[in-house]
Amino acid sequence: MPSSSSSYVFNLHFAGGGFAYFSVFTRWKKFVEHNREIRMPDLADTQSYINALAVLDRSGRVIHDKSEFDRWLLRHGWAFIPQEFVRKNMPQWLRSRTCISSVQYGFIDIEVASPTALSRTAASTRRKAVLERDSHCCLLCGTAEPPITMHHVKAYSLGGETTTRNLVALCEPCNQAQGTAFNTNLTDQPLGDISMVGPNPREGWYQKLVYLSSDLMFTRCEIH
Repeated sequence: MPSSSSSYVFNLHFAGGGFAYFSVFTRWKKFVEHNREIRMPDLADTQSYINALAVLDRSGRVIHDKSEFDRWLLRHGWAFIPQEFVRKNMPQWLRSRTCISSVQYGFIDIEVASPTALSRTAASTRRKAVLERDSHCCLLCGTAEPPITMHHVKAYSLGGETTTRNLVALCEPCNQAQGTAFNTNLTDQPLGDISMVGPNPREGWYQKLVYLSSDLMFTRCEIH
């Protein structure tokens, strides 16, 4: 079992083709254009993370040496890695990244995001999918009278992504009235990455899911 000291926390999703795709616990560094955040990997309290993952019916492994690291690259999943090992052997995993914000996944490095997710205006295919999903009606007042607009649940001006999970159909008056406020009633997406939940989560798992997801950043790096 990992100790109660601080460590870097990674969730490795895939490793191949010279890249590792992973989520990592981060902290805010600064805001940039469109109020996007620059996030940087940060140390987390290991035992707190172990306890939270246990509620989700998940666990991780501690990485002490290169052989354990290589096995983790093959098996994927959560890992708690001491600061000294990461800085010596994994410096490319610690880059700060400019991120968009997701309703479901915390923060996403713009380098791995679709270009259309970075644009304020929804592509025609994305707009069509949102309108069909929302029955061509305003989700707040129910009107089908045009114009029906695209509304970002997490505001684009506050770093929100332009994806179907972050867009809803609103009439123009409701869109203007809603502004940049984050209204959770406008989405049925869980406020966290549901793939993090195991088959037998404990009571209170959703609160832990939101807690763990809120500071995670999804990105990638080259592996040597």
